[in-house]
Amino acid sequence: MRIIILIVTIIFASCTYTQKIKDGEMAYDRKQFSVAIHMLTDEFDRTEYPELKARKAYLLAESYNEINDIPNAIEWYKQAFDLKYGDKALEKLAYALKKNEQYVEAVRVFQAVQERVGNSPQIAREITECTNASQWLAEKENSPYEVSKLAQNSEYSDYAPQIFEGSQLVFTSDRKSNENEDIYNWTGLWFSDLYIVNQFSKEVIPFDSRINSEHNDGTATFNSDYTEIIFTRCESQLDDDYCKLMSATRSGSSWTDPEPLDFIEDRINYGHPTLHENDSILFYSAQIEEGFGGYDIYYVQRLENGWTVPQILGAGVNTIGHEKFPFIDRDTLYFSSDGWPGMGGLDIFRTYVQADGSWSRVENMRPPINSGADDFGFVIDVERRANTGELTGYFTSSRKESARDDIYAFASRIVSDPVSTEEVADEVDTKNLQLYLAIKTNQNKYLVQSDPLSGVTGREDLQNVSVQVNGRQLNSGEKGLLVIDILPSDDLEIVASKEGYLSKSIDFKPTKIPEEGEKTYTVSLLLEPIVTGVEFELENIYYDLDEYFIREDAKPSLNELAELLENNPDIEIELNSHTDCRGKDDYNITLSQNRAQAAVNYLVSQGIDQERLSARGFGDTRPAINCYCETCTEEEHQENRRTTFKIVSY
Repeated sequence: MRIIILIVTIIFASCTYTQKIKDGEMAYDRKQFSVAIHMLTDEFDRTEYPELKARKAYLLAESYNEINDIPNAIEWYKQAFDLKYGDKALEKLAYALKKNEQYVEAVRVFQAVQERVGNSPQIAREITECTNASQWLAEKENSPYEVSKLAQNSEYSDYAPQIFEGSQLVFTSDRKSNENEDIYNWTGLWFSDLYIVNQFSKEVIPFDSRINSEHNDGTATFNSDYTEIIFTRCESQLDDDYCKLMSATRSGSSWTDPEPLDFIEDRINYGHPTLHENDSILFYSAQIEEGFGGYDIYYVQRLENGWTVPQILGAGVNTIGHEKFPFIDRDTLYFSSDGWPGMGGLDIFRTYVQADGSWSRVENMRPPINSGADDFGFVIDVERRANTGELTGYFTSSRKESARDDIYAFASRIVSDPVSTEEVADEVDTKNLQLYLAIKTNQNKYLVQSDPLSGVTGREDLQNVSVQVNGRQLNSGEKGLLVIDILPSDDLEIVASKEGYLSKSIDFKPTKIPEEGEKTYTVSLLLEPIVTGVEFELENIYYDLDEYFIREDAKPSLNELAELLENNPDIEIELNSHTDCRGKDDYNITLSQNRAQAAVNYLVSQGIDQERLSARGFGDTRPAINCYCETCTEEEHQENRRTTFKIVSY
């Protein structure tokens, strides 16, 4: 599958690699598989040493497998095994037969592997999968889907389609263009670019010269009005040999120069972006050491000035294998995986969010969507479904009738009634509109997990949080997520609580309600652990010089503290106030005590019981920044003038 080359694999070598390739094995090690095939074939023919000949045959099989030429890979695995290369060649032969949909023969070879190496749970699973896949193929005519190959496919690899502005399709290809004149030695073909095809005129042209570069570019996603693109770029240079997610925006017909997204880290491969939730959530795949293994699916939420810290989807989706190419439609996640039971290579799966927030059992989409080869990049034409009731879309496959990746269209034989705008106007709340609210519960990750003052390094799901929605008791489950149905008229009070954590509440009322279709809103509740004896600074608590009354600009921060106390009626806190070093000691102690008491008095005025509050002034005895008073900057004085609180009991 070519996309493994482009998007999700470290580029170890390219046409810019300057070290001379001396032999086929060196070319193989450098991931220059097209070069390796030519050199290894010549070396195989010239050598008379049986062990060396077997080694060359095995490397030839591996090289053909990497460029997705499975028939040739099968023949060379057979030769390698016949030349006594060993059980590894036999096992790889079985996997190649499976990928080529030769399931009966694959079962026979897997059974031979078992006889030679003993019982293996993995091999037993492969035998079961081959048996199931053979049955699925026999039942293909009963599938609700029909598929057809796009006429715009070329003799090269074409993959990862995305619908663009309704009538157009943007996809990735390594066909030759003005932007990709260099040869990529992994495949022996050109570097990849994005292309666009008009579904009416059928003309294929390069997407945009600012987006396409001399590097591997591809696998794009667009925001809802097509003014933003997020795609993958793999710069095949020794000092930057990882794939990154890039973004650019459009004004009129011009795109800005692409820039990496702000959460991208060095020495990690990223790919397969897809936007969801009114462009507020970005799903993608990445291979990170802390993941489940291989490539996993992650997501980030959009902020006003960037993106949140990446979060990984749980074991309900990710496996020790590879999970890639996410696509979200309503509450359903489509993705490709070689870790879940499949037909060979990557298969397309789907799952959906259940009422308790967990993912449903992952479902293989079976033939004709899936095949023995790599199947991936599944997308639905949402606009067409809304207008006509037809479920249609596209996906990519390297199935055996094609030596390379090709784009396929699919359509469901089951057609719903198209949406009637008149019905929506008459019965907007009941017939043609469905609103959902996704409630996420999470917690901060700290540099030192036991010290909340050590610095926040990210967020993670907080499991099994009790969530009340207008008094209705729910639970966020093992994924820290639950989804509920809501009505346009709902005005919700949501309270999240968990033992050992401060409860959190939020009010929610749906806005920007569509006239028809479905919409999912998302709210996040960040719960903080209850820690006693640690001072937390109240931001934006300022006082006039030598005064201690509460200014208007200090009230929002104290209102938040009052809300925290209302949500957690069992905790008691101490309000502490600190001054800078200027002024006499006795004066500073008195001033800080008055300021702390003023904060307590304000909280009492907001309905907080006096018995839960105490005030203490420290003057300048406990500075946040230790500096000689005469040399402290005004910024350092400001840091030392602060009001804090700490939990003393709960």
